[in-house]
Amino acid sequence: MIKQTLHRLKRNEVQLALFAFLSCVSGAAIVVLTLTSLDLSKEADIAFAVLGGFVIGSIIATVVYRIVKRNRELAESLQKVTESLNEANSQLQFYNESLTDTVKKRTEELLFAELQYRSLFELYSRANFHLRSRLPCDGS
Repeated sequence: MIKQTLHRLKRNEVQLALFAFLSCVSGAAIVVLTLTSLDLSKEADIAFAVLGGFVIGSIIATVVYRIVKRNRELAESLQKVTESLNEANSQLQFYNESLTDTVKKRTEELLFAELQYRSLFELYSRANFHLRSRLPCDGS
C-alpha cells in the first residue's frame, strides 16, 4: 500500500510537470494573441510574449514546486509512520510471545502446586483415618 501511494505521488509529480509546461505554452499563446490584437510592433509582441510566458511560467512553476515539495514531505512522513508502526508491531509480537510463555509456565507451576496439595491432602486423610482406626474407642 505504501509503495502504491509513493508511486501515485511520483505519477502526480509528472502530471503536474506536464500541466505546468502546457500552462506555460498556453499562457504564452494567450499573451501573443492578446498582443497581436493590440497592433504593436513585432519586437514588442515578441518581448511581451516572452515576458508574459516567463511570468506565467514562473507562477505555475512555483505552485508546482510547492505541491511537489509537499507531496515529498507527505511521502517521507508516511514512510516514517509506517516504519514506526512496523517497529511497534514487532514489539507487540515479542510481548505476545513472552506473555504466552509466561502464561504457559505459570499454568504448569499452578498444576504442579495443585498436585502437591492434593497429594498432601490425600496423605493427611489416610494418616488421619489410620490413626483414628488405631485409637481405642471409649464409647462416649
